[in-house]
Amino acid sequence: MASSGTSASDALVSREVGQLLSGSAAYQHLDPATRQRLHADMTTIAQALAGGGAPLAGQLAPPDLRQRLAPSQNQPPSSAPGSDGMRSISPSSSPA
Repeated sequence: MASSGTSASDALVSREVGQLLSGSAAYQHLDPATRQRLHADMTTIAQALAGGGAPLAGQLAPPDLRQRLAPSQNQPPSSAPGSDGMRSISPSSSPA
């Protein structure tokens, strides 16, 4: 049985994945079923990296990603988009 903290964390991860994907022109050109599947799959991966029961995935994630995806112990999740720094990644800073 999942705790309310876990479902709040899962909802935050899903929301952040959705915001990240919605900023992609390629994602917008996919059919709705493919977009839904991609969102679900990426959410599953991000939840695993955030500590959702996949210790190896968490170990393999870069420290900055683990920190951004981990639920904060001091602050409740914010409903404001980008308030936790997740939207600070720009396409120009990603590897080619």
